[in-house]
Amino acid sequence: MRQLYTNRVKHARRIPAIGLSLLALAGRVRAEPPREADAFLPEDWIVTVEPTHPTHRGMHWYYDDMMLPYRAIQRAKHALETRYGGNWRLGGENGGAAGVALRFFVGTVPDFGLFMAGQNLHHAAGHDAAAREFALSFGDRRSVPSRFTQVLPNYLGGRLLRTAERQPDGRGADALSRAMSLPMEAELVFGYEQGKELLASRSSNATAVQRFLLYRTRFLMDYAENGTLDQAFIDSQQPGASGRISGPGFSTDFTWYLHYLNRNRYGVLRVDDYKLKTGDIKTAFYLQAADPLMWTALYAWGRDYLVGARNTTSLPMIRLGAEAAYFPSLRVFFSPFGVEYFQDNYARRRGALANAYWTVGDNRYEKRYGAGLDVRGISLPHGITLGAYVQLHRQPLLSRITDQTPLSPAETGQGHLAYNLGGTLQIPVWTFGSGPDPRRLFLHARAGIKNLSWFPGEYLGSGAYVQTGLGVRL
Repeated sequence: MRQLYTNRVKHARRIPAIGLSLLALAGRVRAEPPREADAFLPEDWIVTVEPTHPTHRGMHWYYDDMMLPYRAIQRAKHALETRYGGNWRLGGENGGAAGVALRFFVGTVPDFGLFMAGQNLHHAAGHDAAAREFALSFGDRRSVPSRFTQVLPNYLGGRLLRTAERQPDGRGADALSRAMSLPMEAELVFGYEQGKELLASRSSNATAVQRFLLYRTRFLMDYAENGTLDQAFIDSQQPGASGRISGPGFSTDFTWYLHYLNRNRYGVLRVDDYKLKTGDIKTAFYLQAADPLMWTALYAWGRDYLVGARNTTSLPMIRLGAEAAYFPSLRVFFSPFGVEYFQDNYARRRGALANAYWTVGDNRYEKRYGAGLDVRGISLPHGITLGAYVQLHRQPLLSRITDQTPLSPAETGQGHLAYNLGGTLQIPVWTFGSGPDPRRLFLHARAGIKNLSWFPGEYLGSGAYVQTGLGVRL
C-alpha cells in the first residue's frame, strides 16, 4: 500500500509542472481583462484546536486546518489566472475551444496534481489518525508519537507514521476494521462537509465545487487499487496480524477491512463464507458514484467554469416556493460492523441549510439503523450564526476495540442507542467591508457529546468534545 501510494504521488507531482508550463505559455496570449463577474465570493478560512483531544486531531480539524495550505494555493492560482489571463477567454466571450482546454489543463489538472501529491489525506487523516486515537484512548499512550509533521501536507514537510507506529499491539477487531476504512471515511466526510457548504448558498466559488469533486474522485480512485482475498493467504494470518493482500481487484485497505470484520469480529474463517464480500464494496462504490449531488456539482462546474469561464457557480435545487429549496443525496460509509447507507434530504431557506437523513446498515450480521438532523447557518442578531445536530442510531456494541477474540453467539445482535449531539457557533469580532456578506474576523466553535459508538467523522470514544478557533471570511 505504501509503495503504491508513493508511486501515485511520484506521478502526480509531474502534473503541476506540466500545468505550470502551460500557464507560462498561455500567459503570453493576449486575454481580456477580468470582469466584475469574475470576483470570488467570500469563504471562511478557519484555524482550530481541539482542547479535549489535543493530540488526536479529528476529522473536522483536518477539514479546517489541514486543507488550508491547499485552499490558499488553489485560490491564489485561480486569482492569478483571472487577473492576468482573463480566465483564458483569449479575446472572446469564453475563449472557445482553446479557452476550455486551457481552463481544464491549466486551471484544473494542476489543482488535481497538487491535491493528490501534496495532501497526504489518505494516511494522515486515515490510518495515522486511527492509530493515534487507539493508542491515546484505548491503548498504551506511548506507541504513537504526536509530531506535528504528521498532519502537514507533503510539500510543507509532512511525514507519515511508520508501519510499526500505525499498528500498535493490542488493537482489537473493531479498531482494526475501522483503521482500514478510515481513509475513505475521511474523504467521504470531507465531501459531505464541502457539499453542505455548496448547498447552503445560492452561489459558490467554482474552486469550492472543484474541491468537492476532488474529495469524491479521491474516494472513487480507491476502487482502482490492487487487492484480493486469497484463502491461502488468509489462513496464514493470525487474528490482528498485519501484511499485504496482493492481486487484482480494489484497494488493499478494503481487503484487510473485510478480513478483520469477518474473521476477527464475527469469527468467519473461510472467504467463501463471508457475508460481507468484495461485491458489497463494489456496490457501495457504485452507489456513491450515483449520488445526484456529485453529478449536479460536475454539471454546474462544467457549465459555469469550464465552458462559461466564470469563477462562481450555483447548484440547481428543487424549488419549494420563493424562499425554500430541496435536494436529495446519497452517502455510503464503512463502519466497524459493515457497510452503512445514508440518504440525505437537504432543505434550504434563505441562509440556513438543514439535512434530515436516515441510515441503514447491510444488516447481514447485526441490525443497524438510525436518523439525524443537521442544521447550519441559523442567523442570530449581531451577525452570529448557529448550527446544531442530533444523531440517534441503533448500533451493535463496540466490544472488540481491544479484544481480538470473535464475538460469541450470545454477543452477536446485541445493540444499544448510539447518540451524538452538538452544535457550532460563529461570533464576529471585527467586520471590515460592506455589503450583505462583508469580510470579517470571527470566533469559531464546535462542541458536542456522544457515547461509545461509531458516527462518520467522529471519535469512537465517549464523552464531550470541543473544537475552537479563529476564522476570517475573505
